[in-house]
Amino acid sequence: MATDWRVAEMPLQAFPNVVRWLDGLMRLPAWSDPWPAKALAA
Repeated sequence: MATDWRVAEMPLQAFPNVVRWLDGLMRLPAWSDPWPAKALAA
């Protein structure tokens, strides 16, 4: 759920540190795409 907080319209704007933390996670390849298509094709 944390990866889709904006799409789910979770009211996290009042918590800038949480938003910054979640945005930081999305910069990690393993977090932003945990099941890449390349691995599924193997």
